[in-house]
Amino acid sequence: MQTALPRPEEAREEPLQPGVLAGLMVGGHAVKHIYNSGFFLILPEIARALSLSNTSVGFLNTRAALPAAAATCPRASSPIDSAIAGASFLAPR
Repeated sequence: MQTALPRPEEAREEPLQPGVLAGLMVGGHAVKHIYNSGFFLILPEIARALSLSNTSVGFLNTRAALPAAAATCPRASSPIDSAIAGASFLAPR
């Protein structure tokens, strides 16, 4: 059995202030929307430049949506889901 050593005082990290955390979350969400909107604007140009078929363009469209779909699926093992479980309607009561 191993025991954890106490961390030195200078190595302790201060938790993020609620305003900073909210700003980071809003900023990250804005970047996601900008990326999603921008991708569909440049998709026709990508298709022309690479001579892609409609099937290939559809595949790119699907491929762009997969990370968002994976991020929205609830997972109990996710650290983010665990951190917000208290505020989630999925949390056990």
